[in-house]
Amino acid sequence: MYTLVITPGEPSGIGPDLCIRYAQQVHDNQVVIIADPEMMYERAKLLQIPIKLIPYNKNMKEPSGSGSLYYIPVLLAEKSIAGTLNVHNASYILKTLDIAIEGCVNKQFDALITGPIHKGIINEAGYHFTGHTEYLAEKTHTDKVVMMLASDKMRVALATTHLPLKDVAQAITHDTLTQVLHILNHDLSKLGHDEFIAYREKYHPIDSGFSFITSDYDEAENHHYHYNNHHWQIISQCKLTRFKERRAVVEMV
Repeated sequence: MYTLVITPGEPSGIGPDLCIRYAQQVHDNQVVIIADPEMMYERAKLLQIPIKLIPYNKNMKEPSGSGSLYYIPVLLAEKSIAGTLNVHNASYILKTLDIAIEGCVNKQFDALITGPIHKGIINEAGYHFTGHTEYLAEKTHTDKVVMMLASDKMRVALATTHLPLKDVAQAITHDTLTQVLHILNHDLSKLGHDEFIAYREKYHPIDSGFSFITSDYDEAENHHYHYNNHHWQIISQCKLTRFKERRAVVEMV
């Protein structure tokens, strides 16, 4: 079972509605929403959909169940009216994101789901905000990130993130494309058969249904290191005579 955290996004938008409708499904995972509970109850009443909000306790891990969500309270600065933007609630949106990001970094949450936001209203409030992608990168001190759109049949990685159309061509260079491909190669290797199953058995043994086998994990770890030759375990074994190896050390530093 995983703990999934949701930030509904813009309180006057469709995000809270989507969370309420999502809560009506049967959940095998623990779903936690970071939001103003009074706003959520008012929206549920407006939608005429029942919702039960349960205070979240990080020491208790139970599925949310149909019709309910766990919640961490963050109060709005001002009452939210569906369909009407309010610049005073911009800080609320960012605070919900900050709590969710901190929880993911600390491994309290297994994944973050973000609701739609209105970038204009956040910027109007005096915050520099270009999108979730850049905000997550800044908060996690990540120099380069890749945005990916994915379905069961296709994955599409974007060479740029949130840029005006006039700036896209200039932003796509040999170096930036190399960075994007490098990140994709590294992270997608973890989802392959040679690595994913062993990782799942180690970190989520109950969910995988298999017992952890040290030799399987060691083999998967070695596969990852050799498939991604920027790792220090591989670099430390090299004499750094080739440009590629030298560049890998620079990237690590």
